[in-house]
Amino acid sequence: ALVKRHFAEFADRILVQYKNVALSAGIEDLKFGFVGSVAYYYEPFLREVMTERGLQISEILKDPIKSLSNHLIVNS
Repeated sequence: ALVKRHFAEFADRILVQYKNVALSAGIEDLKFGFVGSVAYYYEPFLREVMTERGLQISEILKDPIKSLSNHLIVNS
């Protein structure tokens, strides 16, 4: 699938590099968060790519403004 291939290229080019830097700094529990409709609607492909590379996802938010407004309401 085209989407999976592009997620894989992104993970290989960018995210794996972050993981390597984190590991060299002694950080073993690095997790990545994703925001937006592309990550949300193609979540199965994204999770598959991340799992294949040993990368962890903390959360995937379709609409970040909802979480932000809830955070502001709770913490105000």
